[in-house]
Amino acid sequence: MRPPQDGIALEVNPKWQSKRYVYKLTAPVYGQANAPRRWFLYVVQVLTGKHWAQHTLDPCCFLQRVDDQVVALLGLHVDDIITCCLPGYEHLLDEVKTSFVWGSEWEKDDFIFVGRRLQKQSDGGLTLDQTHYVADIMKTKITKDPDEKLMDHPELITEFRSGIGSLQWLAGTTRGDLSSYVSLLQKKHDELKVADLIQVNQVLKFVKATATSYFRIFPIKLSSCFFVAYGDSGFANAPNNKSQGGYVVLLTDKQALESEQPASRLDRKSYRHQRILRSTLAAEAASLDKAQDMGHFMACGFTEMTNPQFRANQGLPDYEVVPITDARLLWDAVHRLSTTFSEKRVELDVAGLRSSCRNLRWVPTEKQHADALTKMHSKLRNEFRMWMQSPSVTLVDSKSAYDGDDNSKWR
Repeated sequence: MRPPQDGIALEVNPKWQSKRYVYKLTAPVYGQANAPRRWFLYVVQVLTGKHWAQHTLDPCCFLQRVDDQVVALLGLHVDDIITCCLPGYEHLLDEVKTSFVWGSEWEKDDFIFVGRRLQKQSDGGLTLDQTHYVADIMKTKITKDPDEKLMDHPELITEFRSGIGSLQWLAGTTRGDLSSYVSLLQKKHDELKVADLIQVNQVLKFVKATATSYFRIFPIKLSSCFFVAYGDSGFANAPNNKSQGGYVVLLTDKQALESEQPASRLDRKSYRHQRILRSTLAAEAASLDKAQDMGHFMACGFTEMTNPQFRANQGLPDYEVVPITDARLLWDAVHRLSTTFSEKRVELDVAGLRSSCRNLRWVPTEKQHADALTKMHSKLRNEFRMWMQSPSVTLVDSKSAYDGDDNSKWR
């Protein structure tokens, strides 16, 4: 091999200027350091040459616009591509297919893409699962005392990293029900105990028992759809007195304002608030703000995928975003003309929400779908898993606590 010859490298190690040395590799080297960037630029050049345009918010998402329609979409993940088009525009996908050399034949309706199995359903919707991946997950046999520190047992640290890594991959793709466990179980190296590894094993056992779990995407009419963003928080329930937040963003029909409707779950996340929040109201406000932001972001991205004239960085989306909270105190604060809180940071948060969440809705905790993302609770985890398999939304106004049978169990 030849050592690097750029100015910075030679300044760090002047010996690299000499040609008298022989170098031995201690690890394999594959291709050039800039190969991924060069590959991406090549793909962009090929696709833009065929009139595909990059999405404003995601350079790995490409759109094909014809007159007043977006007729095809393409997603790029390293060297894997996923595409779709409106009927009659299949030739656009054929052009992409003939532009590259493929390792295998194209698949549709039932295939695995970046570790997720996608299956097209009879109604035009999709289900996504990782049953094939769960089958290979291994658990660890533990005989140590739960109070012992993991750092005293290097082999158990490796097992913890393997287990939490598997759970993180699942939680970030198809198993949103695991999100809160993955987030809350991650701690600093010197804070981990054998009890944490036991907890990881228990979650892995649950995963193996529910290996066939999936989440479903329903087809929603573009002419009558809107985004719903649930935001919730657990107060001071994370390590170091931090609060755990969670959000769920869905797309559903506006009929959800009158009756329960199927919904397509677009995103969800369990996360730890970066700053220490000093009250439940502060935690709820921070979570709602994040949910509203994510809902607006996705509405802008989705509008660009459906409206050929729209650019996500140049205006308001075509689709309404309805933020949801189960904190009645927060709902009251947002709808007042003014408020006075001893914690002035909350005052600022509420003022911001007052301008951005004009259509804020309140739901009882039992209808707060982000609740399972804010705490480790086995019953909530399983309920969220089951809900993802057929997600639905209802935002019907109740005029009193006794409006219909549906309200009795919540009040």
